[in-house]
Amino acid sequence: MKSDRRSILLIRFVRYTNERDEEAQVPRSDTHDTTAPHERRQRLRFPLGLPVRIHLAGATAPVTVELVDLSSEGGRFRSAVPMARDGQLAAIAFVLPGERRCLAKGRVVWTEPSGEFALMLEKANDAFLGFVRDLSR
Repeated sequence: MKSDRRSILLIRFVRYTNERDEEAQVPRSDTHDTTAPHERRQRLRFPLGLPVRIHLAGATAPVTVELVDLSSEGGRFRSAVPMARDGQLAAIAFVLPGERRCLAKGRVVWTEPSGEFALMLEKANDAFLGFVRDLSR
């Protein structure tokens, strides 16, 4: 029952963010120096291993994937099977203690045959932005 309510919440969030331009834009402020010569990341990543719900555009229902790591601009995800396509829109959701619902929307920027993929975030709610800020402290 709780899972069904969360799926409905995620679907409503996708519709809501598609209709509203006032949704909080994801900040781009935690720039860090990268040392690896081929490192493309511009923001500090925080390892998580957190199960989250993701609804990929065109899919009939959200699925649970692992949020491997997260920054203020995006995240890396792992699924059991390849499911994401480059350029595909997606919405993610997870619940923190205290029933804080973290919601964000973004676009798939790369995929791997292993089932890993990355999203560049475009919009997020206050709970999500607060969660990222808390990770950096």
